[in-house]
Amino acid sequence: MASAGEEATAAVQDKSFQRVLIADDNLAHCKVMHKILEREGYEVEEAHNGESALLAFDEWRPDLVILDSMLPQKCGLKCLHYIRGNPRKAEVRVVMCSAKTDIDYVMTCLEAGAGGFIFKPFEANRFSRRIKHILEAG
Repeated sequence: MASAGEEATAAVQDKSFQRVLIADDNLAHCKVMHKILEREGYEVEEAHNGESALLAFDEWRPDLVILDSMLPQKCGLKCLHYIRGNPRKAEVRVVMCSAKTDIDYVMTCLEAGAGGFIFKPFEANRFSRRIKHILEAG
């Protein structure tokens, strides 16, 4: 019989208990990512601009945030700086997701604390594997 601590550890490692916040102003991209992640058993919330993304981040406490780089009201990089500037939330994984392929921008995001960068358009299976890898590596 498993101890309470072992059961709690197993629950944390079970992806069905992991929460993913998608922050993207493109509703079609949100819908695709949402469907993929729900199919994989994650709890998913969406935000469609930077301000609502940060509100959802503070209220919902996701395990992973997928940030579009070109969010209205507050860009993805500014949202990343906010998340990384909060020491209580340093364990939250953040992935940037963008059609922007400028290597300097990618490096800026990674240096600012992004755990990965997903380029749009993406293939569903590759996206799913990348998210799983980032959450498991956390």
